[in-house]
Amino acid sequence: MRIAVYVRKSKWTGRGESIENQILLCREYIEKYIENSREAQILVYRDEGFSGKDTNRPQFQKMLADMKRRPFQYLVCYRLDRLGRNLADLALLIEKLNREHTEFVSIRERFDTSTPMGKAMVYFSGVLAQMEREQIGERVRDNMYFLAKSGRWLGGNTPLGFQVREKIYGEEKLKKAFYLEVKEKEAEIPRLIFREFLDSHSLTRTAERLAKKQIFTRRDRSYTPEAIGEILENPVYCQSGEKAYEYFASLGCRMGFSKEEIREEKGLISYGRTVSSGYRGREATPREWIIAQGEHEGLIPQEDFLSVQKLLKRRRQGKPGEGRVQNEACLLSGFLFCSCGCRMRPKYYAREQITAEGRRKFSYRCPCRDKTRGRDCQEAPLLGNPCDDLVWKLLMKKTGEELSPEEIFLEIRRRTKKEKSREGEWEKREREARGLEREARRLTGRLAETEDGELAEFLKEEIQSRLTRREYLREKEKGEKNFLNRKERENLVLRYTDPEFLASFLSVPNKRAYLGLWTEKIVWEKGVLKLYLFVSPGGQ
Repeated sequence: MRIAVYVRKSKWTGRGESIENQILLCREYIEKYIENSREAQILVYRDEGFSGKDTNRPQFQKMLADMKRRPFQYLVCYRLDRLGRNLADLALLIEKLNREHTEFVSIRERFDTSTPMGKAMVYFSGVLAQMEREQIGERVRDNMYFLAKSGRWLGGNTPLGFQVREKIYGEEKLKKAFYLEVKEKEAEIPRLIFREFLDSHSLTRTAERLAKKQIFTRRDRSYTPEAIGEILENPVYCQSGEKAYEYFASLGCRMGFSKEEIREEKGLISYGRTVSSGYRGREATPREWIIAQGEHEGLIPQEDFLSVQKLLKRRRQGKPGEGRVQNEACLLSGFLFCSCGCRMRPKYYAREQITAEGRRKFSYRCPCRDKTRGRDCQEAPLLGNPCDDLVWKLLMKKTGEELSPEEIFLEIRRRTKKEKSREGEWEKREREARGLEREARRLTGRLAETEDGELAEFLKEEIQSRLTRREYLREKEKGEKNFLNRKERENLVLRYTDPEFLASFLSVPNKRAYLGLWTEKIVWEKGVLKLYLFVSPGGQ
């Protein structure tokens, strides 16, 4: 008999519902209430420091994988919300347990999911757990909003050009607050970065100019384009003003001050720009940001800051030559980062150096290492051809665990050029059909106005021909879609689930599009390739 014990705690405290206490209570319950548990294999899965808002937890995922290979007879946890606080995730888990005939035990709520009432009680408790999570989130955001209105610095890496100042206030009970203030000598660097970028319109050229002027980071390394981009996007450098207020409000940010409270000599400060994902911070959407006025001086005029944001937006949208991945042969272009934080780039070997399959050999190299000749980065190049093949095989293996063959097919087809061209054809036909319909209405109006019999007959023929053409276009589109949904899908699903067919059929840009559904980033660090994957496609 196999029994799984799952324990979780968002934050280490060493008391109360600590990981150790949860394990102890679960083991006591197993020994007391589960028959023949003395000979059972008890597997403990522990996630410490992970929120229950989603299932992006390493031990939780390992438990699901182990259960898929060999089902458990029981899954025991201290309390239902240890499994998660998201109702959809709980419902899916309960369905999986039922399919594997695994009994779920929550030692505090005493649920029995083998009965309809027990299952309903689990869902009801899941609703309460999700509601509690959302209320906690609301309280945190509200507290952050009130702190933001005071312009405090809430911690983290101090922005370049600033230092933290401590302020003590209160009469009976002394309290501390922290604020940013300009560090004059260092503040010249971000000012220079903004000037150089406005002049060159290029992150790479800005980095090169800084290197030529012997301007380095706090760790005495050369600035990378990625590091420069983070500085340029940081609202902390922007002077407060009406234009800046309207810009961030238009992004959907929650504003911590009103237009009447604008003090143009002050700088802005942002809160909630990153969201927790395991132990890594990931950029939040602007609608989750809070923008307030700080107590520090703004370094960059709002007009210059907004001009920079326009240039960066144009670059992100893929203007030719400005940041778009254009490589047609290297799978990891745009995803692979060096341990120093620089995006690695492919470099081909001599033309005569080819693989057994006839592909030209290449390697991924760190630009920082090459430009500084190993001074700022010593990471060795990475062989590109075997690395691309390995990542693709791992992706197919991961895909096979998460999606059915038909879902794999749909996700890939949705992002291939062939599918996009077909969707473009359908859209073009629909536009033509709507145009024919408008012409038919216009001619019908002319027909109602004329008293000329010959003209009336001519107009009727023209109206009928346009309506016939419209119906033909729509029936053709409908037939193609039905064919895709039946014959073509049935035939291609089998081939798409064959990794060798996928590897030979898909172009590298199409593989890269599918890789983007699953991969947050890939890091090459000290001879180890680290893949940071989303739990489900698209990062959901």
